[in-house]
Amino acid sequence: MDEIQTLLSAAANRIRELRLTHKYTQEFIAEAIDVSRSTYCRYEIDFHQVKAPELIALSKLYNVSTDYILGLSDFTAINRWQYMDFDR
Repeated sequence: MDEIQTLLSAAANRIRELRLTHKYTQEFIAEAIDVSRSTYCRYEIDFHQVKAPELIALSKLYNVSTDYILGLSDFTAINRWQYMDFDR
């Protein structure tokens, strides 16, 4: 599996984990981001189909960065500065 496919697979897993953590149904998420339920179900399996507007909507819904959803960051908070220690 190449790096991009690995990231997309991680992103699909991330949105599924976020949904389950928040105890949302696929139908609720689909409605919240304005896609059909079947489309959202595919996102949890095959993330490469997600378009930028839906990625941004998921980020806002869960209050996490798009980098977190994409697996490029492990910081869940949008404002990661709150985790920085500037006293060092």
